[in-house]
Amino acid sequence: MKRLLLIIGAVGSLAGCSTSPPAPAEGAAAAMPAPSNVEETIMQVERDWGDAMTKHDIVALDRILGDDHSVITKDGSVLTKAQELANYKSGESSNELSDFEPMKIRVFGDTAVVTGGHREKSHNFGKDTSGHYRWTDLFVKRNGRWQAVASQLTRVEEGKP
Repeated sequence: MKRLLLIIGAVGSLAGCSTSPPAPAEGAAAAMPAPSNVEETIMQVERDWGDAMTKHDIVALDRILGDDHSVITKDGSVLTKAQELANYKSGESSNELSDFEPMKIRVFGDTAVVTGGHREKSHNFGKDTSGHYRWTDLFVKRNGRWQAVASQLTRVEEGKP
């Protein structure tokens, strides 16, 4: 009889167990930024980046772009951060961005992928590069701030959605 009571007690204890992870400790949720806050932060970095390109603000561009940033440009060439900054410093590149499309931001821990688009008035080494573009930017959170580490631009043919 004692054995039966022990078995019933053990089964009863197990029935009360859950395979769900434990609830976070009080205050733990507050330590993790809400996804919307991260997304808003990255969207602001994207807007700041566009403003910095328009204004040729090399200090802001240097802050936004990681030292290892590379971009596949409008003409398909690949530039390093140093080359990008040199183009803006020299005045050989200019951009005036407008008509931003909604951005889609996907966050994976300290990495985020942003897709979006815009229209621009621009020139690069004397060539008019104005048009409608879509792009992908890859960000990594380093030392508490988001930096762009890779980008790619694609020109959209007029008439395409």
